[in-house]
Amino acid sequence: MDWREQAPGYEGLFRALYNGDYAVDGVFSYGYWWSDRMYPDTKDLRNDIMHSIRGKDAEQVFYRWSQTFG
Repeated sequence: MDWREQAPGYEGLFRALYNGDYAVDGVFSYGYWWSDRMYPDTKDLRNDIMHSIRGKDAEQVFYRWSQTFG
């Protein structure tokens, strides 16, 4: 997956929710990693945070829309 596709994907999702007739009480990003390493206690460290929005354009999109949905 190209991480640059995350921001427009989240933008489209939030616009659809906002413009639709949905009762949304809150939002969260599944798979958000708080550090750059998935498995910090192992010798074989993987820098595999492709699905996480942390530190990417999608994080800003998510933050902006999360203010709307509370």
